[in-house]
Amino acid sequence: MGERLVIVKADTLARWHRERFRRHWTNLYRRPDRARICAQIRGLIREMATHGWGAPRLHGELLKLGFDVCEATVARNMPVGQ
Repeated sequence: MGERLVIVKADTLARWHRERFRRHWTNLYRRPDRARICAQIRGLIREMATHGWGAPRLHGELLKLGFDVCEATVARNMPVGQ
């Protein structure tokens, strides 16, 4: 088998490196073991937060209901200013 010589422009090579770099850092911090929470749970968190529930209490109630979410996720999905 003969070797192939592929000639590409410098801009193309730089773009490929930027895309690979971006994918590397995106995949590095992605946690495949944790699924995203569904829209219903996000809505429930927002609704309960508007009625004065804080993140620790909300987290505990969601655990009692069988939803495995961490308290940081609950706090992150609360409306701003709550």
